[in-house]
Amino acid sequence: MINEMMELEKDVSDWIKTFVSQHNQSLGYEPCPYAQAALDEGKIHWCYVKHKKDIAVQLYQYATFNKQFWDRIEVIVIGIKPDMITAKELEQEVDEMNTQALLPRGFIALPDHPDDKEIINGVEMNQGKWALILLQSKDKLNLASRKLDRLGYYDSWSESNKEDVFKGRLASKVK
Repeated sequence: MINEMMELEKDVSDWIKTFVSQHNQSLGYEPCPYAQAALDEGKIHWCYVKHKKDIAVQLYQYATFNKQFWDRIEVIVIGIKPDMITAKELEQEVDEMNTQALLPRGFIALPDHPDDKEIINGVEMNQGKWALILLQSKDKLNLASRKLDRLGYYDSWSESNKEDVFKGRLASKVK
């Protein structure tokens, strides 16, 4: 399990360094302008789960951690091998946890599965190797989204892309 955790951290860190934090000509910006700072400042908490049945438990545990923990963390990256969960199962699990446990506590989980391609302006945004869940404070995420919106970050996004990204983020959809 230690090897998987190290592999998860390396793979996602490499993705942040080589794609997520790099200017993309097709997009006209970095896919996530905040990711590199979170990585550099040690504000990413890593979690590897071996079985899909462990996802809900992990999400609930993190959502009930104390404020001091969350003051130090920007995002929790939960990774599972994609052959252990389908894209549909991952989305259903995340949607259910968001509704039942996370949003009422001020958190939101966002899924990313290699088999559910997220394409923005012709660019595939997925990490590609792992099924991921990114758990964040809803308020912090919405604040960051509003800042990006004011800069025109979402101007070229399709309505479908916006709907996918902002699904479940109560009263936070930009434009």
